[in-house]
Amino acid sequence: GFSKTHMHDVCLIGYDKVSVSTSKFILGCYSCVLEDIFFKDRECKTYNKKLNTLVIDCCNGEVIKAALHHCFSGELPPKFDVTSPDESVARKLAQLDRFAYKFQMKELRQLVYRTGRKLINKRPVLACAVFDELSFRGLGVVDSLKRYALDTMREMPCETLL
Repeated sequence: GFSKTHMHDVCLIGYDKVSVSTSKFILGCYSCVLEDIFFKDRECKTYNKKLNTLVIDCCNGEVIKAALHHCFSGELPPKFDVTSPDESVARKLAQLDRFAYKFQMKELRQLVYRTGRKLINKRPVLACAVFDELSFRGLGVVDSLKRYALDTMREMPCETLL
């Protein structure tokens, strides 16, 4: 997977300026949007074809690595564990949801949604962090995880106060 660096041909750069190298082919297999950008010349203002870099402003480098981890394993990395959830995990899950939405990665979105629900059910206060993260950085879309967080805050207002 990640260890075959001689096969990496693109760098994804998060809003934290962390660069993550990977394979366009692998990304294209999991995302029709990225397939179109890399192989069908779909216009993308944040993709530099000469430098083979794609800036992704909706998440940080750790979240990009988690998306790639999912491509190779079908799972989320251990740092996204919800057995002892905290605000950091909630925000990373929300960013991962935004990444999966932006690049139309259906399986990843479904996994993130299920994991996000478990996280919010275990610690309802984290609904605020998820909602905040998904309300930030553009895309005014109310998606399923954001809606679940909002519904939780409405149903249990005292338990969800940060």
